[in-house]
Amino acid sequence: MSSLDFERKHAEDLQRLSALRLLDDDFMNKVFEDKACAEFLLQIILQRSDLKVAQVHVQHEVKNLQGRSARLDILAVDEENRVYNIEIQRDDRGASVKRARYNSSLIDANITEPGEQYENLNETYVIFITEHDVLKGGRPIYCIERTVQETGESFGDGTHILYVNAQMKDDTALGQLMHDFACTSADEMHYQILADRVRYLKEDKED
Repeated sequence: MSSLDFERKHAEDLQRLSALRLLDDDFMNKVFEDKACAEFLLQIILQRSDLKVAQVHVQHEVKNLQGRSARLDILAVDEENRVYNIEIQRDDRGASVKRARYNSSLIDANITEPGEQYENLNETYVIFITEHDVLKGGRPIYCIERTVQETGESFGDGTHILYVNAQMKDDTALGQLMHDFACTSADEMHYQILADRVRYLKEDKED
């Protein structure tokens, strides 16, 4: 490749990067492979400032018993061994309720060792961040828990499914986070930790 071709390709890459948002899954993966950013994201969504991420993996492949695999956008584990799967979905079809159920079951199947007691299953969270209001309730976030219908009490099996509606960009901590997810420029973002990461990934290293 000639130097002229390289410069043109470099300029095209920078132009493509400049248009990306956290709602674009490939770019989101690069931002949140950073453990501090993933930790911040979970703290805001779950309203738990004490949550500490121990490890994070992006594009993590898991398989079911029949060998069918799925690739999870983000898989994080906190210091209490709670497991978090975070998925970005711009297409409503990719965030169906059956997809959430499937991801939850895959996580259980892949974190369980042969002969391990069921009581030792990790607490799990499947979190969809969706560009549209998939559940159509006009809420910024939907928290789905199993309950005993006759009593209304929690079933307590340690599984949690959440849908975060990225259309809601109000002045709450979550609303400001969703504003940042829609930004193409780090200068427009509310949260410094995310702005710094976005700026680092988008800046021209040739300057």
